[in-house]
Amino acid sequence: MSELSCDPKWLPASPHRERVLAYLADGRAHVVERGHGVAPLLVFEDGGAMELPRARVAPTERGMELVAAEAPDAPDQTKHRDVCGTLDELKSRIAADPARAAAERDELCRLARDAQHMLGRLERRRKAYEALAVTLGELAEALAETTGPDPAPGSAAAEALVERLAAASEPSLRGDREALFALAESVRDLANAQERCLARYRDLAMQLGGLYEAVRGGRRWSPHAP
Repeated sequence: MSELSCDPKWLPASPHRERVLAYLADGRAHVVERGHGVAPLLVFEDGGAMELPRARVAPTERGMELVAAEAPDAPDQTKHRDVCGTLDELKSRIAADPARAAAERDELCRLARDAQHMLGRLERRRKAYEALAVTLGELAEALAETTGPDPAPGSAAAEALVERLAAASEPSLRGDREALFALAESVRDLANAQERCLARYRDLAMQLGGLYEAVRGGRRWSPHAP
């Protein structure tokens, strides 16, 4: 199960397991470990989060959706996977039975706090992309400013070296040694300059890859992810 980054023991039973794995495979959620012996979180791209083993497919105002089996008692967990599902339940409770909703106002407040928490998570994610854009701009500028050496002198020296060596004799090698060595050093200079340039490009490309990995985190992204 390449989609799962934790011990499979934390997965809920079927049919909830299959829905969780589908969300992970589609890149719509990812698993966040919380330490040895502690149930990991199933974190949704839409802002919600619930303990992985508590994820359940259950009827909601929008049909069968993944929700937390029990009301979360932690500020970093929510009942629904997104703000819309949270507000749909809140509105449904009020519309169906205002008296009961008033008596259960703690539950209404919990749903409202869930929505508030998800908004905060979405905002933090947006800011991470904003920071990425700034750093990408700096990297793009650095890449554009990186220039390689003029290859003409070194390439000409390499060609001349080949021609001279092709017609070389022992006397010419003795007599033209300094000239041949000078051509060889011109070739070396070009190679060294190219290597330094490529190392600079490589370092910048590695920074780019690191930025991607950092913003992706534990998410499984694919071209078909929503």
